[in-house]
Amino acid sequence: MLDQSPREKKRKLEQMRALDNDLPIRATITGFESFAVDTKSDLNKVLQIMEAKEIGLD
Repeated sequence: MLDQSPREKKRKLEQMRALDNDLPIRATITGFESFAVDTKSDLNKVLQIMEAKEIGLD
């Protein structure tokens, strides 16, 4: 596990930890709806959406 880098702490972006340790990161554009899950409340919202759309976790 890598320690937080100074740039990660300053910018509050965990991606900086990877970049500061010469690890590649990737991003892509998608047409799919996506949601940030940073809190238990966020998780509950996403689980409700998945249930409503009949999307399983298996």
